[in-house]
Amino acid sequence: MIRTISILKEFRSYAGFLLLSLVSLLSGAVQADTFRIPAQLENESLAPYLIAWEDPTGMASLEQAKSAYEARLFERVRVPINYGFSESTFWFRAHLQNTDTLSRNLLLVVDYPILDRVDVYCLSANQTQFIPLGDHVQASGRSVKARNFVAPIKLLGFGNLECFFRVKSSSNLAFPITISDVFPYLENSQRMEWWLGVLYGIAFALLIYNMFVYLLYRESISLYYSIHAIGIILLNSALDGSFGWLWTLFDLQDVGVLIAIGISQVGALLFTINYLDLKHAGLYLKRVAQLLLLGTGISQVLLLFVPLFIMVQANVYFGFVFLVAVFWIGVVRIVQGYQPAWLYVFGWGAVLIMAVLSLISVLGYLANTQITTYGMKLAWIIELLMLSVGMRQWVLKTRGKARTEPATGWNEAVEHQDKTQFLAKVSHEIRTPMNGILGLTELLQETTLSPEQKRFVKAIHNAGDALVEVVNDILDLSKLEAGKLSLKVRPFNMRDLIQDCMLIFEMAARRKSLDLSFTISPALPKFVEADGGRVRQVVINLLSNAFKYTERGFVKIDIGLTDEIIDDRIVLKIRVIDSGIGISKEDQSQLFETYRRLESQLHETEVGTGLGLAISRQLVALMGGEIGVESEANRGSIFWFTLPVTIQDEVPDEEEGISELNANVTPANIELTKASSEGSEERDEKSGETGSIATPVLTNTPRMVSEITQGAEHEPLYGIELRILVAEDNDINQKVIRGFLSRLDISPDVVNNGKEALERISKLHKQYDIILMDCEMPVMDGFQATTEIHSWQQQQGLALTPIVALSAYATDQHILKSQRVGMLFHVAKPLTFRAFADAIQKAMQIEPKE
Repeated sequence: MIRTISILKEFRSYAGFLLLSLVSLLSGAVQADTFRIPAQLENESLAPYLIAWEDPTGMASLEQAKSAYEARLFERVRVPINYGFSESTFWFRAHLQNTDTLSRNLLLVVDYPILDRVDVYCLSANQTQFIPLGDHVQASGRSVKARNFVAPIKLLGFGNLECFFRVKSSSNLAFPITISDVFPYLENSQRMEWWLGVLYGIAFALLIYNMFVYLLYRESISLYYSIHAIGIILLNSALDGSFGWLWTLFDLQDVGVLIAIGISQVGALLFTINYLDLKHAGLYLKRVAQLLLLGTGISQVLLLFVPLFIMVQANVYFGFVFLVAVFWIGVVRIVQGYQPAWLYVFGWGAVLIMAVLSLISVLGYLANTQITTYGMKLAWIIELLMLSVGMRQWVLKTRGKARTEPATGWNEAVEHQDKTQFLAKVSHEIRTPMNGILGLTELLQETTLSPEQKRFVKAIHNAGDALVEVVNDILDLSKLEAGKLSLKVRPFNMRDLIQDCMLIFEMAARRKSLDLSFTISPALPKFVEADGGRVRQVVINLLSNAFKYTERGFVKIDIGLTDEIIDDRIVLKIRVIDSGIGISKEDQSQLFETYRRLESQLHETEVGTGLGLAISRQLVALMGGEIGVESEANRGSIFWFTLPVTIQDEVPDEEEGISELNANVTPANIELTKASSEGSEERDEKSGETGSIATPVLTNTPRMVSEITQGAEHEPLYGIELRILVAEDNDINQKVIRGFLSRLDISPDVVNNGKEALERISKLHKQYDIILMDCEMPVMDGFQATTEIHSWQQQQGLALTPIVALSAYATDQHILKSQRVGMLFHVAKPLTFRAFADAIQKAMQIEPKE
């Protein structure tokens, strides 16, 4: 009996199915939109079985959609389905039939996660299944937690489902819908997630690497690349739904794609300007990049005011123009011969090709959404890889050039300024005590000494000069890196220069029992013209390096002529030869780099080559020569450099000089003029009027002298009485200045700071012909004291006293500061008698005694 009932039920089901099919056939209701579920269903496209109805109002309900279907308002769809940009809401209908006796659990999948709403209604005889989808639905509220839109449906054995899909989108409206059994979907989804994981893994790896590079080296181009990569990751995550939960969490799903596009474009443009060096590529290329940057900024601002639907379309077209423009910029740079542009063009070319196809798809002419979702993703990964490789080469090249080129950019300028200020402070602290050492040894040389004592005093003085040269080396390196070091070409005696260099190392040679000698080619002229100070600096650096690595044997200098002539200048070759430990081939390539060290075979610790060789390389290049080394391990070394020089038959008297700030001034005749060129104004506290700082100037303006040099000594100025006030806080320096003035038969008044100097003038009403003013003093420094002394004298209607600046600072900044407060000259410490005498003679317009 049970068996009979079962057979009857099965027959009734088949009969019902056949009857339904027959009725449908006769009534014409069975149309192409009926999809019969096969036994095995694996990601089958449902698009060929869909019909569609456009709802321009976007207000139609499910009942109205059913009525539209019954009224035959639904039309066939073009496969694949893509309506481009449309503000309408579209209803799609599909009829599903289960040809099996068993129920089926199926998944409807819409793989286009940027659709605003996808409402799924599946109707059967006894129930309605409603699944809300779209990026306006929080991820937590979806039936299946997946990156794309998945609707689970159940179809009974021999059952039918009439499914309606309501689709709305602010972007292009595409509807790539598939139907699948659960397990095939999971397998396909796993393969796709693995593929996406690889792509995102590459992108995140590139991002993390370049962020690390930026944090480590502060290379701004790495930061720009990272910004671009962040934008690309966000953009792709919005297109494929990978981070859909993040966008919906902050309610940014509508504008998320546009924000991501803006971030990527800003980073890409800043990267382009730097990587392609558009600052030097022609104004029009830089202008194009700047216009694109402006357009990106405007598009982001307009998101706040312009309807989203319009902004989406505007960004699509602007994005395409953007890609064409950056690709064109790269091509132009290739034509200009800029080699790094090749990788740039290759990367952006891949993106541009896919962008063309995506644009065609977005506009509805090519319905394959896989191009937009996955093809563009692959193109972006190619672009990020190419830019990263190119940037790595660019950074290495740039950092290599940075050793010899001045720093550029705001950050580099600030860094250089900070370093310069620090070095200037260190220089001041060293020059102050060295002024006492050198001044006292110079005075000591004028006393009665035995020949051996004179030799030792001379060695002390030369060693002190060498220490000052070390300080100058540090300042020179800063100037070289900034590209601000200039040469002072004048005639000099090469033999005297070499002998002076060797005298510095005489004691070191005796201590190590080294033979120290030099040879000069008989054909070498007596006097040549070049920057003798820089030549001396290079020779001393090379000698110092030779003594450092030579424990026995010899160190010698050889000066000869080459056959080369450069611009009517002969070329000398100066070699420093030693019998030291030698240098391996591997280390030779690093010798002339800044701060490089070599592993000494004679010591357990590293012995630093310091700054000397690095500065020498740059100085020799600045003078038009070359520098190099010939060496083998344990067989000594030959350091050499070439030097283009002009032959001089005779050399004029060298003049020891000072940094002259204004013209000569006499105490009796001073004309007050407004220093308008200084551009600084101060308010007179008593009068309440605003005016310029008064600067003493005379009508005759002698030539400027900026460097202190050695020269002939002045004889005492007998018969002339000068009233001189010295403001100096250092006891040793006071003794040096007193000693120098004593040689000129001058007995000065000495005070310890600027306040005491001001009181001498204003309260004691002392009158002086010259004031020698140290700039850095406690209580009141020389700058403030000069300003207040001249201000008081001006108020009293008195002639301004010439004030000469004495300072251990030798930078242009401090010289300019001396000028601005009204000082007459700036004499840099350590002082020499010749510079000291010159300052007084120029201030008083006194010529040396014949």
